[in-house]
Parts: sequence; structure tokens; C-alpha cells
Amino acid sequence: MKITKTKSGTWTARIAIKDADGNYHWKRFTGKTKEEVRDSISMYQVTTKVYKESKTLGDCMQRYLDKKAKTLSPSTMHGYLSSQRTFKSSYTGLLNTQIDRLTAQDIQMVVDAMKRENCSAKTVKNRIGLISAVMTAEGLRMPRVVLPSVTVTDPVLPDEQMVKQISQAALGTRMELPFALAILGLRRGEICAVTANDLDGNTLHISRAVAVDDDGYTHVKTPKTARSDRHIVLPDSVADLLRKQGKAWEENPNALTKAFPHLLNKAKIPQSQQFRLHDCRHFFASYCHDVLKLSDEQIMKLGGWSTDSVLKRRYRRAIMDVSQDVADSFGKMIG
Repeated sequence: MKITKTKSGTWTARIAIKDADGNYHWKRFTGKTKEEVRDSISMYQVTTKVYKESKTLGDCMQRYLDKKAKTLSPSTMHGYLSSQRTFKSSYTGLLNTQIDRLTAQDIQMVVDAMKRENCSAKTVKNRIGLISAVMTAEGLRMPRVVLPSVTVTDPVLPDEQMVKQISQAALGTRMELPFALAILGLRRGEICAVTANDLDGNTLHISRAVAVDDDGYTHVKTPKTARSDRHIVLPDSVADLLRKQGKAWEENPNALTKAFPHLLNKAKIPQSQQFRLHDCRHFFASYCHDVLKLSDEQIMKLGGWSTDSVLKRRYRRAIMDVSQDVADSFGKMIG
């Protein structure tokens, strides 16, 4: 079900209706907002029992996605819809299987097929995760399958000199404020949502994020986790610039992602050392840990992390750097 905006400014969508003779026809719903159209469709489906009582995986998946459309974040919904399209185009046999008859072998065959198609481990995990969520919603236990291991790679992190170099290149451009906020630990969606109204002196209240949904429209949503709703103190220059501009970024998050490599090129950062905007957040964590000597709990509060698992993954390299010293010391001790 795709809800689109018309030239007149209203929203519209169509769903397939099965009549008494078993023939399908389309029914259109129109409203002033996207939510109004979705509510109208949901109410119609409930009152007229549009859905068959079929318990195929495909039907159960559609019911699950319709039910979760309002509660899941736009990015999560985007990923689920993408997975659903893949299942429909490449794995229709799996979708047509009665959900209570799905076996570990059925799902494992699909996992192995995705691996042969060179899908990334993360993509396979996300797609199978949708099946697991649907089965759980239907009160069933997900069969045990073997998924490919997700390899966590160390990001290319800038050093302090590189950050200064990029900051100089960003001066006076539209990337000056976003880059400064990224270095201070803000996520891309948070950067796009903050405004001067969120400032109290130099203290910034981070309480919203901007996300792009499956139709390409931006939505302001609540933070990623409860910890993400936080307060941080900005440097004078950054706070003054936010007050002057009123908003950190005028366009959508995807535009910010696309603009960042141009800033790195302007700063003459070699291609081999270039990194993602989100890696600024990892730099923030590393700098707070290695240079400022903050505790994990303090870093988690400043960066809005709900667990320390991310921090531990990012410090894996630092731990390995000292492991030889530990080995040498204990080697001498035991002769």
C-alpha cells in the first residue's frame, strides 16, 4: 500500500478488494493528510474484513506492516517494505506457505539463496528479522536458522588535525554548523531537527530527529532511544551560529549525507582517509574516552547511547594496541 501526494495537495492510496465472486477491484481512499488516509483504510479493512482469513506468510506480513505503520520509525518501515518487495519478487514460494507450517529448512533455503546472491550479512539478517517479527506477532516461535556472521569493521576515524582542517574548509559554508554538531556527537537526523529554539544559553536540548520515509517524505520523530533525549553544552561559536541561522540544516537528511563528501574534497582529505558523516560521532566517543578520559557512562549520556556495546566495539582496536604490552609483562613475570 503506497500513499502518495496529489498535485492538489491531498493524499491518496488504492487497495485491492475481493468481491463475492472472487474478483478483485481497486478502491481508492483520499484525505487531507497521509495519516488520515491510512486510518480510513485501516477502519475499512476492520469493518468490512477485507483481508482473507488466510494465514500465509505473505498475508500475515502485510497485516503486520499495516498494523505497525504508525508505530515503527520511518527508517525501520522503509527497511521492512524493501524486504517485503524482495520476498514478493524473488521468494514468492516462501510467502505463499502457511505461516504455521514454515520450517527451519524453508527459511534456511532462502538465507542460503541470499548468500549466493552476495547479499550482505546485515541485509540477510534484516530480511529474516522481518519474518521473525511477523511470526512473533502471530504467536509462533521463529525456527532456528544459521545466519551469516555480521562483520563489524573499524570505521575510518579522523584525527584532531583532520577535524581542524575540515572545520576550516567548512567556515562560511552551509556545512559549518552541521559538521560542528556532528563532531559534538549528534546523529544526522538530530542535526536536521535542532533549531535555535532548542537553545537555553549555550545548552542545546536534543529531543527530536528528522527521518525520511519510504515515499521520500521527511518526518520529525522522537529520538532513537530514551537516552537520546539529552542536553549538551555547545561552544560559544557554535551556539552563536545556530542562533544566527535559526536552524542547523534546511534540507532533508539525505541531502546532508550527499553534501559531506564535497566538504572532505574541499578540505583536501585523501580518498583513502575519507569517512562518513556518522563516523564523526565515533570520533566524538573516541576523543572523549582517549583524550578527555571520560567514563563510558559519561560518554553514553553525552552521545545518547542506550548501551555501551557500541563504545566497546569502537575501542576494540585500542584494546588490541595494548595487548602486546600485557603479554610482554606477564611473560616476564612467569619466566
